[in-house]
Amino acid sequence: DAKDNLIKTRIGWANNKERLFKADLSASTLFIEEEQEKGPARLRTEISLNESPLILNDSIWHIAPSTITLADGKIGIQNFSVSNGTEYLHMEGTVSKDPTDTLLLDLKQVELSYIFDILNIPVLQFAGKATGTFNITDLYGSRMLNTDLEVQNFSFNQVQLGRLNLFSEWDDQQKGILMLGSIYKNDTTWTDVSGYVYPVGKNAGLSLFFGANDLNLAFLHPFVENIAKNMQGRGFGNIHLHGPFKALNVEGDAFVLDGGLGIEYLNTYYTFSDSIHLTPGAIIGRNVTVHDKFGNSAKVNLTVNHKHFKDVNFDVGVQTNNMLVFDAPQKQNPLIFGTVFGTGTASIKGNGQLINFDINMRSDPKTSVKLDFMNNSSAAEYDFITFVDKKELRKMALTQPVDSIKPLIFKDKNEGAEMRMNFLLDITPDADIELIMDPVAGDKITGNCSGSLQIQYGTKTDLRMYGNIGIVQGNYNFSLQQLIHKNFKIRDGSVISFRGDPFEATMNVNAIYNLTANIQDLDASFANESARRNIPVNCVLNLDGVLRNPAISFDLELPGSNEELERQVKSLVDTEDMMTKQIVYLLVLNKFYTPDYTINPYKSNDFSAVASSAISSQISNIMNSFTDKVQLGTNIRTSQDGIEDTEVEMLLSSQLLNNRLIFNGNFGYKSSTVNNQKNAFIGEFDLEYLLTPSGDIRLKAYNHANDMYMYLKQALTTQGVGIMYKKDFTRFSDIFRRRKKYPMIPLRPAAPDSTQQTPAAAGQTKK
Repeated sequence: DAKDNLIKTRIGWANNKERLFKADLSASTLFIEEEQEKGPARLRTEISLNESPLILNDSIWHIAPSTITLADGKIGIQNFSVSNGTEYLHMEGTVSKDPTDTLLLDLKQVELSYIFDILNIPVLQFAGKATGTFNITDLYGSRMLNTDLEVQNFSFNQVQLGRLNLFSEWDDQQKGILMLGSIYKNDTTWTDVSGYVYPVGKNAGLSLFFGANDLNLAFLHPFVENIAKNMQGRGFGNIHLHGPFKALNVEGDAFVLDGGLGIEYLNTYYTFSDSIHLTPGAIIGRNVTVHDKFGNSAKVNLTVNHKHFKDVNFDVGVQTNNMLVFDAPQKQNPLIFGTVFGTGTASIKGNGQLINFDINMRSDPKTSVKLDFMNNSSAAEYDFITFVDKKELRKMALTQPVDSIKPLIFKDKNEGAEMRMNFLLDITPDADIELIMDPVAGDKITGNCSGSLQIQYGTKTDLRMYGNIGIVQGNYNFSLQQLIHKNFKIRDGSVISFRGDPFEATMNVNAIYNLTANIQDLDASFANESARRNIPVNCVLNLDGVLRNPAISFDLELPGSNEELERQVKSLVDTEDMMTKQIVYLLVLNKFYTPDYTINPYKSNDFSAVASSAISSQISNIMNSFTDKVQLGTNIRTSQDGIEDTEVEMLLSSQLLNNRLIFNGNFGYKSSTVNNQKNAFIGEFDLEYLLTPSGDIRLKAYNHANDMYMYLKQALTTQGVGIMYKKDFTRFSDIFRRRKKYPMIPLRPAAPDSTQQTPAAAGQTKK
């Protein structure tokens, strides 16, 4: 509004960005014509600023009433003040061509980030509470400007560096602001800063020298975030940060103490203390010793080339020795997850669009990997969906254009660098491998394997696997219709083969479940062929075919029994249906199924078998919650007519001393009216100690109970002790050839091996 030499003005402005900057200013301007004794009249202009609100970065400030006078070529400012609580900016003084006129700017606890946000220089993310003075003299001439500031909690790129004491002045010859200061981490540790900031013009930029002394290097993270995550370290040395604001360079030699960075896909973090060389176009490290979180070390050579921290490409070579190289949880990588320690080499090359990992490793102890190829879907297939807060979306729709909201709803599936990984792995028995067969039922194969694998995987390519792994030892957690849950022991020689698509991997797995059962339940006549009624039985499970849908077959073995008894049992169990029935009875009730067409007066009680199975299941579940090294179970057997003939056993199985001490035993009592045995103690065990890691040579001792009705004149037990030696061979000359430490499994299944064993256990024969 303009009337009678008076203009009343209202100015409002605001942004529509994430952080709010807004103002509603009002002022009145009065034009006064002053008569002169000599000469024409002069114009005097008085601007009165009214009290107004100001929002900076979501903080509310207040502009106090003040006056600005323009007369005789001078600008006079009186009581200009902007405040927010105890924080304020106060300006007072005169600006003119007179070199003696001075403008004073007084700051107290003013946040620097407000100023640099307004300047909109993304690479200068300075922050901190500034207190001090600015003196500006001869603005039209030499532009003499000097400051004396103290900035508490001074930070750069959101990294707090310490307390900054800064003296600066305008250098008219250099057309820049000379800066001299020190960043104090504490009273005894500081970093000197010197150089120039050129705020405007064609040479707008900076040239700052840091005499680093325990300087937090995390402020460099925005420059390398495409390569690494969570960069940390304390720098010592001389660093020069220079160049235009949009094309900065860093030069110098620095020693990094307690440095650290992470590799996102591998989910690993490495620390180091070594020297780094910085050039205008590269970051170079030679033979840098890095450590994982467990203290294991590796040697790294790296070169990161860049053009002002843009168009980055890098070449990293790593030589590891029993180091953590993969530590991904299932949520991050649903198909392959776990922890891998490896010895070998790794090459990481790439740029902002494509990163190639070429890794050649041998697995080391403490490696534990889980493979889950049964789930048909994963979260990665739906990464184009992003959940948003609808309330916030409505608010933004009122103030922001639709185009700025769309990226919050639709996420670009192809954003970020593509990663391609090629792993050549020598799998050794040191690694624990778990292959999930049925995630719902809990079926899985766990064990130690040996072999060679090639794994190819990428963020935009399907998983491919090639090679064979042989299971040296392990377990198959087998379930059937929620009725059977048993841990089968996988035999050495079982193989899983990969030919590309991991979902189409083929299996050739042979596993057994050990138990003892009364042979009389199968047929009463079989008792005449065995020295013991309760004989060891192996329930054999064979898995053949495609991983997703393998063919399952069963078999029975009678270890320790004579060949004639085993032949007779096989002749009785001569169909697939009968074999399945026998396996189900043995696994569920711990007893043989008695065929309907046999007459068996010695058939044991099914009720006691159910009770025994239920108790064994509960005990095993309780023990498994504490340790998987010890397995406990029970056996309760009574006659079909009552509880006159009763056996109660506690079964114990354990593998200790790094699985080299194997113990199997059962303890209890039996009462038999047939043999006139009353509360006879049962104390049977088989004890084996592997003298070699492969188990080719082992010590064995055993104690087996005799059934008195079969041998009335013999002792209650039979003992044996000796040394066993086993050797697998395809040719006779292989017997005398040294075995490789970690044998490779051939790509095609080998012909069936002959097996030669040299028994030395007294009282028995091994075959």
